[in-house]
Amino acid sequence: MIEKIQEVMDWNGIEQKKLAELTGLSKSTISTYMRGVNKISIENLQKIADALGVSLWTLLNGEPMAVTPLDLTEAERALIGKRRALSAKSQKFVDAAVQTLGELEHRE
Repeated sequence: MIEKIQEVMDWNGIEQKKLAELTGLSKSTISTYMRGVNKISIENLQKIADALGVSLWTLLNGEPMAVTPLDLTEAERALIGKRRALSAKSQKFVDAAVQTLGELEHRE
């Protein structure tokens, strides 16, 4: 289960500090979970699943992550993860910036 949490965190570009913020749990609590020092309650596991945008079932059963049909480079995956870690407002800003740059590229 810890490996699956780490996999989803890596995929989304989320570090323990950000996961703590998203779940309302302390960073030290997240750290002890990730090191296997403390067991995660179902309630807190649900908070983690919600924060990561996956089902509780995925974390409990190690369900494979959905694979994108696109062949992404490491750099592209990292950027997608960083975008996903942004607030909704910041995501909209990034999306608008990318859209504008794409339109400018097509005009040239």
